[in-house]
Amino acid sequence: MEYIKGIETDAIIEEGYEIEPTCIRANVSADKMLQIIYHFLEMNGEENYDFALNVSLEHYHLSGMYKAMLQAMFEHMEEVLVNDGMSTFSITAANGDILTKDVYNEMHVTSAKIVKRYKKIFEKEQIKRNNDLIFLKDQNLPITSKRYVMDDGTDIYAVVGALKMLGMK
Repeated sequence: MEYIKGIETDAIIEEGYEIEPTCIRANVSADKMLQIIYHFLEMNGEENYDFALNVSLEHYHLSGMYKAMLQAMFEHMEEVLVNDGMSTFSITAANGDILTKDVYNEMHVTSAKIVKRYKKIFEKEQIKRNNDLIFLKDQNLPITSKRYVMDDGTDIYAVVGALKMLGMK
């Protein structure tokens, strides 16, 4: 399991997912997160997505996005969005279902209707169901979260600036 680059810990977690009544929680290797996002988009049509980004205590929102726009955004900004230890993001589909990249290596899919249909987005990446899954934030071990900066200096604040040019508020 590959941790995101924006955390430091001696804790050990296993990749896997668990199903709750309206949510699937998963530990996802950093190198599989982009494919999980693409699988979610494939299941939810072409248009009317909302993207929310939380950086420390700041909240940003971009609505009315098409699937192609989100795919292009992640293609160019994946490294920072996935690896930053100080931010989280979510994608809300037109049907109200939400994919969240939470702290550390945790991802959630929330659905008021049939959440189990989303287990296949994890299984396509060989992530197996595990009802005894342990998440990093539930362990009593030190975890240091930090801002991830690419070699060229790009960080989450550069991503915020670029997304503001697209209308993110």
